Amino acid sequence: MPNPLPTAYLVMEPMNANELARSTSTYMRISIDHSSRTFSSPGRMRGAGLSRTMGVSLLLVVVGLIAFFEGRKAYLDHQVRELCAKDGGVKIFETVTLSAERFNQWGQINFYRPTMGESALGPDYFFKQEITYYRRGNPEMSRSTYEVIRRMDKKLLGKTVIYGRGGGDFPGPWHESSFACPSYDSAGINALLASMFLKTN
Repeated sequence: MPNPLPTAYLVMEPMNANELARSTSTYMRISIDHSSRTFSSPGRMRGAGLSRTMGVSLLLVVVGLIAFFEGRKAYLDHQVRELCAKDGGVKIFETVTLSAERFNQWGQINFYRPTMGESALGPDYFFKQEITYYRRGNPEMSRSTYEVIRRMDKKLLGKTVIYGRGGGDFPGPWHESSFACPSYDSAGINALLASMFLKTN
């Protein structure tokens, strides 16, 4: 008969009480940690992944809306510039020389009354203003025209034209933006009157 297979024996060395306690504690920590990873992690990972997905989606929506509003404003501002290049600004056809007492300390005429409509410049001149809207609402786009006409002979002495865009911003607590061409400082009513009415030396 063939020789029987050798028998293997597992010989365990005896542990004292401290070694046994450390071994048991280590086993329990490993078991608890493994259990936590097995049953709690998947739920937390799914929740975190869903939150990240919703956050990214919301961010993309906000970015898309901002891009839409800014793009629309840029398009209207481009149209304003194109129209402005054609006939925007102050045009003087005849200047009027007045005595010094018709001007204030800042060199501006002292008889302009903006609330008086066509009589804003007194009995000698018609003051006409007209606003044409290319787009109403928010945003709006318009053309503002101001003219000074001498009553005696109905001659147009000067005019100014300003194109503008107002509003169209992304909704929020801030003030709405605007764009004008030319600017009101360089082509507004005061600029028109200052170029037309001159003080005698």
